Amino acid sequence: MFDYHANALADALRRVGSHPSSTVSIDRALLDVPAVTTELRNAVIAEVPEFSKSRNPDLLPELAAHGLDIINEIVRLLRGGAPAGFEFVHEHACRRAAQHFPMEATLHAYRSGHKVLSRWLRRSVLADSLPPEAAQQVTAAVVDFSMEFVDAISTMFAGSYSTHALLLAEAAVDQRSELLQVLLEGRDEADVGASRVLREAGFL
Repeated sequence: MFDYHANALADALRRVGSHPSSTVSIDRALLDVPAVTTELRNAVIAEVPEFSKSRNPDLLPELAAHGLDIINEIVRLLRGGAPAGFEFVHEHACRRAAQHFPMEATLHAYRSGHKVLSRWLRRSVLADSLPPEAAQQVTAAVVDFSMEFVDAISTMFAGSYSTHALLLAEAAVDQRSELLQVLLEGRDEADVGASRVLREAGFL
C-alpha cells in the first residue's frame, strides 16, 4: 500500500518539476518555513482537541518537532529529492503508540495540516505574477503534490502505529503471564528473576 503512495508522490513531484517557474516558487516557499511551522502547530492545536486535553508534557514539543520534520521533508522533495521511507513518520508513530495517544487524533492532525501546507505552497506560486494559465497549472501541481504527500505519511503513520501498538500489547500480555507465574510459585524479590518481574510490574 505504501509503495502505491510513494509512486503517486513521485508522479506528483514530476508534475511540479515540469513547470519552469517551479524553482522560483520553491525558493520563495523556503523563506516561509519558520512561519509555516508555527502555523501548522497552531492549526493542529486549534482543530484537534486531544492535543490540548492531554497532560503529556512531551506531546506539544514533539508535535512542533514533527511539523518541522514534515516541512523539511517537503522542501527536500521539492528540491529534487526522491521519496524515501519516511523514517521520521515511523518513529513518530511508535512514540504516539507507546504513549497511547489516539491514532485518529494524529490522522486528524495530518488532515488539518494539509490545509496549511496547501495554502503555503499556493501562496508561493501565486506570488510569482505568472500568466493565468501557467499559475493555474503550477498551483494544481503543488496542491496535488501536497495531497499525495499527506496521503503517504498518513498511510505510513497508521501502519506503523498499528504494528507497534500490537507489539506493545503482546509484550504486556507476556509480562502479565510471567508475573502471574511468579506470584503462583510464591517467589519474592530474593529471587533475581522474580525481582526483575516484580520490579517491571511496579511491585517493588
